[in-house]
Amino acid sequence: MKVLPFIGAAAIALALAAPAKAVDVTNEQDTEIQLTVSDSEGSEMVNIAAGETIPNLCEKCKLVLGDEALSVQGDQIAVIRGGKLSIRSN
Repeated sequence: MKVLPFIGAAAIALALAAPAKAVDVTNEQDTEIQLTVSDSEGSEMVNIAAGETIPNLCEKCKLVLGDEALSVQGDQIAVIRGGKLSIRSN
């Protein structure tokens, strides 16, 4: 019986199925906000409701809220509080 090739194939499948590290964005304000998200593929506007978290928004991107910009990547968590952007690490 060829168990080793099966185990190797299963390990590869699990590695490919593992989620990539991606940025979550949390709006801790009492109001909805509109955020511009820019990455290598372009920019888009994203509305985030009060108290909402958007998981896995991007792997590496620039977030713009009003006049403030923040570059984020990996497993960072971008937090919106008091009209400001900040990073909270996982």
